[in-house]
Amino acid sequence: NIFTFNKYALNYRVFGFVIMPSHLHIIIYPCKVSLSQIILKNTANFSRYHQMITGRQDLLWARDYYSYEIADYDSFQKIQGFIHMNPVRNELVKAPGNYFYSSCRFYAGETREFSLLLDKIGS
Repeated sequence: NIFTFNKYALNYRVFGFVIMPSHLHIIIYPCKVSLSQIILKNTANFSRYHQMITGRQDLLWARDYYSYEIADYDSFQKIQGFIHMNPVRNELVKAPGNYFYSSCRFYAGETREFSLLLDKIGS
């Protein structure tokens, strides 16, 4: 997993994600490098991997991204809940825990899937 490899290589923490068919939500806490460096490394590595697998040089990423500073734990919970509900709002599943490409089940204590990528809150 590219995100897991880069998490350890660049030393950042991940507190939630949802991979949608057309976009990605991820909650990242940079520890040693800037958020822009983290985004650049992940998009470049994923693009190279995609090209290697498909043999095509498709444009996969928009040039910009949206970042929001999370001020406190209440804000964090709202943002994490918002991203976990995205597959439901997009009618991909009926409940957020039913969507595989999400950290929802990990934080609900239902699975250890993605445990190398995800950090526990307060750890």
